This record gives sequence, structure tokens and C-alpha cells, in this order.
Amino acid sequence: MTALELPPHPVDAPVLQAPVDLGGFALDLCCAPSVASYAAPVVERFMRYHEDGQHDDGLRTMVGFSIWQLRQSSPGRMTIQAPSYLSPDPDLTEDTTDDLTTALWVEAMHDDVLRQLDVDGDVVDLSSGVMCTRAALKVVESGGDDELVLTRHSPTSTSSSGWHLSTATKAGLIGRREGEVLAGLLVRGAPAVVALLPLPVGTTARLTTTRVLEVTTGAAPRRTTTGGTPFAAGERVTVEEHVDGLTVRATIAPALVEVARTLLRTAAAGGRERLVPGAALQTDYVTYRLEQAEPDVLDVTSPDFSHPLAYRSGTTVDLTEAVFAHVQQQTLVGRAGVGAEPTHVDDTIGIQRAVVDALADGQRIGVVLDRMALGDADRLDDGTRRSGWFVWANASTELTEDQRAVLNVDAGEVHSYARWLAPYLALPVGTMVQLFDDQLVRAHLVDPDRLDAAVESSPARTMGELLADPQIARPILVEDDSTG
Repeated sequence: MTALELPPHPVDAPVLQAPVDLGGFALDLCCAPSVASYAAPVVERFMRYHEDGQHDDGLRTMVGFSIWQLRQSSPGRMTIQAPSYLSPDPDLTEDTTDDLTTALWVEAMHDDVLRQLDVDGDVVDLSSGVMCTRAALKVVESGGDDELVLTRHSPTSTSSSGWHLSTATKAGLIGRREGEVLAGLLVRGAPAVVALLPLPVGTTARLTTTRVLEVTTGAAPRRTTTGGTPFAAGERVTVEEHVDGLTVRATIAPALVEVARTLLRTAAAGGRERLVPGAALQTDYVTYRLEQAEPDVLDVTSPDFSHPLAYRSGTTVDLTEAVFAHVQQQTLVGRAGVGAEPTHVDDTIGIQRAVVDALADGQRIGVVLDRMALGDADRLDDGTRRSGWFVWANASTELTEDQRAVLNVDAGEVHSYARWLAPYLALPVGTMVQLFDDQLVRAHLVDPDRLDAAVESSPARTMGELLADPQIARPILVEDDSTG
């Protein structure tokens, strides 16, 4: 079993964050700076609503654990509100607050717990039920420090979460009586319980209302087909190239230093006159840019793939994610034994709305990644290049007409939603990859003409039968399931 350190409730005072311009009105949010980054998915959701023409006063949406609501604070301004978890006996749907700190703290705890235990989380929200013995509820309500036991069994109904909270010591007959409590009502009195709720069936924990003493999940560690980004929170080093008194530097994970050195040498080869703020360093996947850091010092920056909002609005001096994705693309092309057909982050990908919504909400989803030849239709009306890639929800998923709609999204933004898709983007036309979340199910290189002919001549054949026909497709990426 593992002891966990939970992030404490923020003590920094809530402040009004920089407003988000949604084109026509401003979106305000107030929270402690230490948890402000966890608001990004909420802002992203309201941005998507705004793009669909929905931004009415009182608009509500569920993101993560909480229900978030828009309140019109003045003409042309909306404020995001969250449930007032710290109020005594709150009505979770009606009692709201402009201070998002506690709601974002819950998201921070969930993220931290899953990261420490290295497991995938289940969807959980404030309406999730937790069966509690009367004795355990008395500990929660009194603010006591008695030891509790939290376990998760297989749910017995669609409305059940499977969670059960009891005291560690044997209770009398009355104390053993049980009742279901909404998870949102436990935030104030038992935050440690709430922190563990995304953990899977089979979890057992010893805890108090505020501390996790021991926990075991029985779940396998998270595994990614493409290796994830193994450097996400690791060490960074800075490498430099000097050109006629000018320093150009790059920050990156140690394992990728040689790639950064090559990038710097390529930049320096053009001479000092080309090394100016804003200058572009082009690669197949990413355009890096130089930014002034100090007099006679330029930093190489890349798009920030940490979140869709960050990708749209900013850059980062940490080149690790951009470089690693490009390296993985080259690795997969080599494993597949095919020629590379690079996709640039500015190229668009056709992606079903259902997939975008699932990725934005952090839901696991099965997808098919399919690259088609576009011919003369390789540009959008605004001149943006289309990559030929399409991302479809798994065929077994029932979708509404709106969910089936295909959106044109920049490849870089797709990367920021789901970095596990990025390594496949240099595979050629005819590639069809089936994935469940970040797990590779199968991949094929398909002859599009033969596939079309077979579908026309034998419409009863399933896609599985067609892909198994060596005249139509051949398997790729079959030697193992990981790029390392």
C-alpha cells in the first residue's frame, strides 16, 4: 500500500484572473493563483459553447467533478461560478460562488492522486454516491481524526459508484447502518475521501477526513502505446550556440539534447543577420521561433502543447514536447517501413465533434485515425493546408447528427487535446490506425483504390474482413506495442 500526500487547500487569496476575450464579451474567473491552471478545461468548454452561439446567463456545464455556471456580471461580461462547497449543507445545484478555488482544488487533488499512483481514473462528479455507515458520517460531520476505511466494489446499478466508507473500528448495530451521500457534500468535511474517488474498482484506502494513510488500487500502471512524454516533469538543461557575440539557447530534457544541438547549429548556419526576434526555424512538424530573452540572447521557443488554450495563445521555451513528438513520428515511420508524409502543426485534421468533446472532457474513447488522398481538395477556403487525416469515433459508438459533424482543427491543437495521436501524423496516405484512448489496437496500410473497388463489388463484407485481405491492406506497427 502507498501513502499519499494531498495538495493542501490553497491559502493564497483568490484574485481575478486575466479576462478571456470570447469575441463580443469577456469571461472572468476568480481563484487562488496556485490552482488557476486547472480552470483551463472549464474555460475551453465555455469557449466551445460560445462558438456554437451559447453564452446565456445561467448556462451550466459539467467539467470534471463540478458543475460550472455563467453569471452575467455586467453588460458584455460573464463570470464563471462553481458550487459553494464550503457552505454548511449546500444545495450543490443552487448555491454558487464566484470563488472557484475549492472547486479547482478538487481537480488538483484528483490529478495529483492519479499521477502519484500512475493509474487511469474513472469519471466522477459531485453527484456520485458514496455509501457511508452512520459511524463514518459522524466522524465526517464532527471533523474528527478517527481512522476510516474507503473501498470500491463493482457498482450494483448504473446510479451506484461502488464506493463505501466506514470506520476502521467495529461499530455497533446503529453505527453500521448505511446511507448514500453525494460526493459533493463530502468536500467540506472529508476532502481526502473526495480526492480518491476517481480511483478504480478494487481500491482500498486507510485515511482520515484530511489525510490518506495508505491506499492500494490493484490496477495496472498507466501504459501508453507511444511512450507518452517521459520527460513531463523531469530535469531540463539549456544548450547554447554562439554566433558573432550572440547567444542562441534551447531548453530541453537531457535525453533530447543532441536534437536541440542540431536545431541550434542549423539556425546558426544562416549567420547572425538571420538570428532576430521572431525568426522562424522550420521543421517538418513544428515551426520554432526566436524570442528575445536578454540583450544578445535569443531563446528558441515552440508551440505550447500543454492545453488547447495554451496552444492557441502562447509559446514555451521548453522544447521537450515538440521535439519528442517529432522523434516519435520518425520512429513510427521507421517501424512501419513506409515513407514519411509529414503533417505540420498548422495543417488541419478532420475530427468528429464527438471525439473533440470526449478529448476535451478527459473521457476515454475509441477512435479510427484514417489518412486519405485529397487531390485538388487539399486546401480550405482560407488557404489552410488539409493533412488528409480524419479522426472518427469508433463505429460502435452511437452518435447524434451533431456529434457526427466533422470539424477542421489544426494538428497542433489536436496534439494539445491528445498528445498520443501526434506520433502517427507522419504516416502516409492509406494509413488506418485503430486506437482505444492511447492504446494501439491495430494499424494497416490500405490501398484506397482496391478498398473502394472491394466495397462496391462486395458491400456485405465487413471492414475487418476487408482489412484482413492482403490484396487490400497489410498490417503495420505489429512488432511490439510501444515506441519506448
